[in-house]
Amino acid sequence: MPNDLLNRINYVHVGKHGTFYPDTNPLYNSTPPEIDSLFKFLKENNKSKLLLYFHGGLVPADEGLKTAERIVRYCNSGSDSHAFCFVWETGWMKTITDNLTTISNSDFFRKILIKVLKVTGPKLGIEPDDLFDGAKGFGQFTEEAIEAELRKEAPFESYQINTGAKSATILDAESSMDESGIQILQSELQAELEFEIESDPELQELISAEKSQAEEDILDPKYKHSSEENAKGLITTMEVIIGATKVALRVIKRYIKKRNHDFYPTVAEETMRELYVSELGNWLWGNMKQKAADMWKHSDFEGNFFQWPVGLYFIKKLAEYQEETSKKLTIDLVGHSAGSIVICELIKMISAKGYDIKFRNIIFMAPACRTDLFENTILKNPSIFSSFRCFTMSDECEKKDRLFYFVYPRSLLYLISGILEDKSDALILGLQRHTIGNHPYNDDHSIIISDFLKKEGHTVYAVTDKSAVEGYRSSARKHGAFDDDKETTLDSIIHIIKQ
Repeated sequence: MPNDLLNRINYVHVGKHGTFYPDTNPLYNSTPPEIDSLFKFLKENNKSKLLLYFHGGLVPADEGLKTAERIVRYCNSGSDSHAFCFVWETGWMKTITDNLTTISNSDFFRKILIKVLKVTGPKLGIEPDDLFDGAKGFGQFTEEAIEAELRKEAPFESYQINTGAKSATILDAESSMDESGIQILQSELQAELEFEIESDPELQELISAEKSQAEEDILDPKYKHSSEENAKGLITTMEVIIGATKVALRVIKRYIKKRNHDFYPTVAEETMRELYVSELGNWLWGNMKQKAADMWKHSDFEGNFFQWPVGLYFIKKLAEYQEETSKKLTIDLVGHSAGSIVICELIKMISAKGYDIKFRNIIFMAPACRTDLFENTILKNPSIFSSFRCFTMSDECEKKDRLFYFVYPRSLLYLISGILEDKSDALILGLQRHTIGNHPYNDDHSIIISDFLKKEGHTVYAVTDKSAVEGYRSSARKHGAFDDDKETTLDSIIHIIKQ
């Protein structure tokens, strides 16, 4: 809920489809005249600097407003810029978390996960570090031992790869950098999984048993007990064997291409993609990205303002203000997580429509935008901005930011890359592994991005050491911490914009 510090010249609420469409809570609603009042305030108070802030895209409205309050407070106390925040909440993180909770409680998911771990581990030469015996081959692990590992906060976090223990087929594929030969493993994997699944009475019972309603709601249709794809209302054992084989093959292919997210997270990602992906959350993520684009979509601004895109209306009034006053505002863009997607879409729209609007700084915190979007918008329009800085976690810290313990012991950016995007290991700007030019992320497009990010002052990896100078400090150890109170990243941003 808005507080005493926030008023309508500090934020705008973005409704569904990126419009002024009203929220069920009238306290969150915004109107075009409120944006008009912002520019009246800037003129009457002779303000020359404007900070536009875009929070992450999976938060509810109240959290978005709390973030807006924090940004306004920091901005007012540390700079002469006027802060204006786009509260474009979707609130879908709760849905994704609820779905992960359902999966964590699913014995069916856990059993399939164990079977895939058990079959793929030996072929990949995985040797988990055992507390008592040191590293040992995965084939020596019983299902009870795997179960015990899954009760840990981060299963199979420490392991080695014994090249000598790998499948010869995998070794050949790795040496030739060609995954096509791996298809001959399919029959071998299917035979092993068929034995594992058919000889497990508990899993047989789980296959035939009805799932909880919560799990039924998110299962892929082919694994539902009643759906058009499964007209008989029964899931056959062979369907599960085929599905598990697909998962195992995808895991192995990702290892061959060096596109894995370590052993356990990769198996978890591919298992969830097979059993649940269409309903787990990627459609929510897709809708959120669409909203980020829709707020800048074309409009003639006629008829009911409920249908007007908020972002484009703001830019229209900004352009009019600068033309009427003959003053160019100094504008800084700051985006956290999916807020980076909104900024990319803004730059794309400014370029397409030819607005005479320039930005001083573009500042990202843990950006969740894909690298191709970043390249095709921001990097292709260098004349629209003067300076760029990205604050994000090192890969070491990213892996320790555990989103959901055993089900998914990696950060939100890893979840987006591994599960929520259309393809596994989608390249995300905020993931260090994707943007430093190392194999396999070293194609021409990746090198363009890594060269840009390596330029002096463009990237800050948290956690920075004590020697870091002002404007280059960040102590964030979690994805959501970058814009928290007392977080040095915000101090760095204020230092940048007060210049």
